[in-house]
Amino acid sequence: SIQSCRHKFIIVLDCLFLGTILIALTTRTWASSLSIALMLTMCYSHELARRYSWIYHSCGWILPISISSIIYFYSSVDRTRSISTLTSDKFGKIQIILSIVLLFICILINYIVLY
Repeated sequence: SIQSCRHKFIIVLDCLFLGTILIALTTRTWASSLSIALMLTMCYSHELARRYSWIYHSCGWILPISISSIIYFYSSVDRTRSISTLTSDKFGKIQIILSIVLLFICILINYIVLY
């Protein structure tokens, strides 16, 4: 039916929105992870930088996935109305707040590490 197709289309759009947010957050965290790796390589040793590679992956993947999950659960499907609240209006405030916080943290890390 048309209602079922509309619901599936909304789910696809929600996944696309979350995917773009995840990509945006991941690029920020990986830039910070790479600056930490560069600092360890230049100031200490290549072996030390390789030993702490788990930190880069933790920061590079776990932080953006966690933030994307918070955004998803914050604006997930309203069970009482069976409609998605994951639209750009509802989605905007929490996404902007968390993105700015993450960007500030990444800029701070980059500044501390590289200067």
